[in-house]
Amino acid sequence: MITAALIGLGKIGYTYDFYRSNDNLILTHFNALNKSTLFQLKYVIDKDIDSKKDLLKLCLKLGIKCFKDIKYIPESVDLLVISSPSITFPEIFSEYIKQFNCKCVVGEKLGMLDRTTLQTLLNTSKRLDIKVYTNYYRRSLPETSKLYEQIASEKINLINCVFTGQPENTLPHFIDLISYLLKANPRNFKRFEDNFYCYFGKTKCSFTQLKGVNYQHYTLDIFGDRLYINYPMDGMPVEIMRSVDDMLFAGDKILKKESTLERTSTKSMKHFYNEIFCSISSGSQQLTTLQEDVTNLNQFRALI
Repeated sequence: MITAALIGLGKIGYTYDFYRSNDNLILTHFNALNKSTLFQLKYVIDKDIDSKKDLLKLCLKLGIKCFKDIKYIPESVDLLVISSPSITFPEIFSEYIKQFNCKCVVGEKLGMLDRTTLQTLLNTSKRLDIKVYTNYYRRSLPETSKLYEQIASEKINLINCVFTGQPENTLPHFIDLISYLLKANPRNFKRFEDNFYCYFGKTKCSFTQLKGVNYQHYTLDIFGDRLYINYPMDGMPVEIMRSVDDMLFAGDKILKKESTLERTSTKSMKHFYNEIFCSISSGSQQLTTLQEDVTNLNQFRALI
């Protein structure tokens, strides 16, 4: 069993799962690690841990030790999960490796850190033989593999992404997903106001920020020569359509629904940690390495 410590108990760390009535959700690091038979969550760390009464009670019941600071961890663990803003990652990681080593570290949107810090992290992790991954969970979802199979043999001409929220918070997730699907890194990134444009190989991509709404939204529209895919919000099915002959107008083509991919995003972190386990135990994985994240976000980061 792989031992783990979790630093940061905010939304993705803890609260997304534990303030809803659906017990089947696995959207957080805490829930995924705690419910998995592959991991033993031994320690949780949060500077405001004393104010989280429900969590303290749960950890006492589960035998998980709670601390305010990582310096109080008494021993090394196999997996260190830093579920806090990326800007805090270097200091927490540095504090941990002063005392202990580990096999694997997970962070959030690490590629958005500055170039000097990223190079230091790359050098340190290589020297200590620590695998560092960014939590872009969509890569590890079963439907993502199926979607890649649909796209692999197609010529993809254009991808449009419409999103809400701040670009630096939202777009790294979709830049990573597109990079995985097309097996290419973004290039020629440009910005016009709050819209971004780039190429993945020969595929042109646009990212359009939706403003003036009070709800969260995103969608990817993927256009190929004979294929159209609509990839909507988490929880909604992916629609795959193919071009067919128009029965009314000879010589024209129209789109016809071919298939639907159901989403498993309600258990997104379960799939993510299954891949983490594979990485630690056998080396195979469907995850985003720190080096990949740095490469994918290098040009985008410079525009923010």
